[in-house]
Amino acid sequence: KIKSGQIKTRMIKKDWKMGGYLTKIVFKDDLKLKYEYSYDERIDLPYHIYVSAFKDGSSQEDNQMKHPPLQEQNN
Repeated sequence: KIKSGQIKTRMIKKDWKMGGYLTKIVFKDDLKLKYEYSYDERIDLPYHIYVSAFKDGSSQEDNQMKHPPLQEQNN
C-alpha cells in the first residue's frame, strides 16, 4: 500500500479513454521518476491497475522502478 507520507506530489484525473482514472505520483524517495497508475476497465482481468514510470519523458523498465506495481488488495 502507498502511504500519504511517501508522496511528494499526486495528481488524479478522469481518464475518459480508458474508462477510469489516471493517477500521477512522485515519491519522496524516488524523485527522478514520475509514476503513472492507470485503470483500464476494458480488459477482463481482476484489478485493472497498471503502472508505468517515466524519467525525462522516457518509459522505465520494472527493474528501474523503486516502487513495484500495486499488489492485489483484499477488502
